[in-house]
Amino acid sequence: MPDGLSVAEHLARDIAEYNADVGDGKLGPIGAVLGATLGDEAARLAGLLSNGLLLVPGIGAQGATIADVRRDFAADYSRVVPSISRALCRAGPTPQGLRAKLEEFAALARGDQ
Repeated sequence: MPDGLSVAEHLARDIAEYNADVGDGKLGPIGAVLGATLGDEAARLAGLLSNGLLLVPGIGAQGATIADVRRDFAADYSRVVPSISRALCRAGPTPQGLRAKLEEFAALARGDQ
């Protein structure tokens, strides 16, 4: 962009501004999708979106781990909604396999392991 900021930075700031205007001082109604494989860039953008939920795909099949997400989104981790759909589906087709994989990912996300 002409001001030197990326499109993603502009979107993050616009979302944060809108959420601040209409929100209750905490989380606003608009979130964003930030890939788990973005590393430091994800952390920087998450910081700009301090009042929105963050859907974070890319865990498992695309190469990122829950540990990567915990590291890269450390300051903003409480607002992260990890997406593990492909990794979870690969644990099927039995309900027991799906449940076991989901419980494994949930424990990792909580920091139990």
